[in-house]
Amino acid sequence: MLRVLAFVTLPGSEWQVVAGLPASEVFADYQVHLYRTAAIALAVALLGLTLAWRLSTGIAAPMAGLAATARDVAAGDLTARAELCGPTEVITVAEQFNRMLDARIAAEAALRESEQRYRTLVDWSPEALSVHRDGKVLFVNPAAVALLGAQSADELIGCESIDIVPNEARPDVLEAVQSAIAHGDAITRREQRLRRRDGAHVDVEVHGTRIVFNGGPALIASMRDITKRKQVEAELRESEARQRRLLTLLPVAVFVVTDDRVTFANEASLELFGRAAEAVLGKSPLTLLHPDSVELARSRTAALRHGAAVAPLVEMKIVRADGGVRVVETMGTPIEEQGEKSVLVVMRDVTDLQQAQLALAQSHADLQRLFTAEDRVQEDERKRIARELHDDLQQTLAAIRMNLKAAGERLAANPQGAVELLAEVDALAGAAIASTRRIVNDLRPPIIEDLGLAAALEMLAAQFRQHSGIDCVVELHDDGGAAVEVPAVATSLYRVAQESLNNVLKHANARQVTIRLGRNRDDRFTLCIHDDGVGFNVVARHKPRSFGLLGMAERIRALGGALHIESQPGSGTTIEVLIPADRPGPPPGGTPQGF
Repeated sequence: MLRVLAFVTLPGSEWQVVAGLPASEVFADYQVHLYRTAAIALAVALLGLTLAWRLSTGIAAPMAGLAATARDVAAGDLTARAELCGPTEVITVAEQFNRMLDARIAAEAALRESEQRYRTLVDWSPEALSVHRDGKVLFVNPAAVALLGAQSADELIGCESIDIVPNEARPDVLEAVQSAIAHGDAITRREQRLRRRDGAHVDVEVHGTRIVFNGGPALIASMRDITKRKQVEAELRESEARQRRLLTLLPVAVFVVTDDRVTFANEASLELFGRAAEAVLGKSPLTLLHPDSVELARSRTAALRHGAAVAPLVEMKIVRADGGVRVVETMGTPIEEQGEKSVLVVMRDVTDLQQAQLALAQSHADLQRLFTAEDRVQEDERKRIARELHDDLQQTLAAIRMNLKAAGERLAANPQGAVELLAEVDALAGAAIASTRRIVNDLRPPIIEDLGLAAALEMLAAQFRQHSGIDCVVELHDDGGAAVEVPAVATSLYRVAQESLNNVLKHANARQVTIRLGRNRDDRFTLCIHDDGVGFNVVARHKPRSFGLLGMAERIRALGGALHIESQPGSGTTIEVLIPADRPGPPPGGTPQGF
């Protein structure tokens, strides 16, 4: 029999007390508890097994169905749905799973629709689009296919991206592409020349940026064909160059003002202002104007800035580099010059025209005075001729008549007395003939028609020397005098010489006069009368009663010639006449008379 022993040492001694009991008595209570606990554990285990069986039969089947549905979805069957059965928790999980599948299907449908819209936009975009990565072409749209001259996209996809770039531009393009892909730097809009599949070149405007394509970084490039635009720009530049050349060659002054500065000036304007180009370009146009015209110019410029289509034609004054003042007619209109609003100004110098108009008005006034005086001169000439005829020729003829009557009466009684009377009659007849010749010479010298202009001038000079005592010589050059065959020209030159000698006699107080007649290299007859007298102020020839010089000028002008007078007080006077040698005669209406 098993016994349970217990040993105890007594305190203060080495004695040990030993006590022993049978084992059955010692563990009897423990065995009772053990058996009871074992029975309870067995009951709990049986209950757990029962609950596990019940749970497995209620949850395992729905979970198995959910797992099968998940496998179907993973295999691509997006129509599969989890069965809603089993406990509430399992049903909730199945519902969430089904909603997740529905959301996925909707998202994929939206994604497909978005991709389709994107693809449609890309395919129909007029911009040529291409995608590049690792130096290869990954995608091109139809516009890019057409731009690069390919038959299809497959012809370009997979090719080296750099193949479409000309050799000289490749380094810059590679650097920009690598920077864009590596750092996300956008390729700003730039002009680039590309090479088509057929080897031809096309000008494009290109820009690009980094994107994610098929899961990796790539570069999308947008290209627009600007070949036609470049052609138009080149044609426009050529047109502008032609226009500038045309403006440069125009005979009128043309210049362009931008921001109150002259940006273009043609040759005629530089000549008008008497300045070099650098003295005009970049300067304010107001600095070229006379102070009297500055305010007018400002008001016209302001009107153009406020929408006026044109600044109408007006007269202004400009100041040349040499200080001379010129009168111009000017107008302006707004234009665009290299994209900037400018004003095109046109000027025409009318200074000479105004002076000519003044001279013409003065000539008209002189002619009016000349025509007014002509009647008086003609009437005076008639009176003079009548007086000459009455006082000289008529009395001479009356004396001849009386002498002839007396001679008739004496002829029988006193023949010698009759002879004396007849001699007196002969002398009177000679005087009458001389008087008649003088009157005729005054009216029209017949020697011009008989011997020519040179001989007539020689006789005129001889008569002048005889009557005035002033030395007067005639010089002939290139035998010009003999060639003056047109009567009107010869008579006019003779009258000019005659009037000039009369003026010398009346006003010059000269000692010598020289008359030169000739023909110059321009095939014009020249007559020059020079004296060494006191001279006069040439401006004074326009005084109201200076009909002599005025008549000479108009007579020569009627023959297409010109009369020039050079004189200064104390320096003598030179009158020069130039008449074209091929002048047929005076215009209709004849040569102005007056002396």
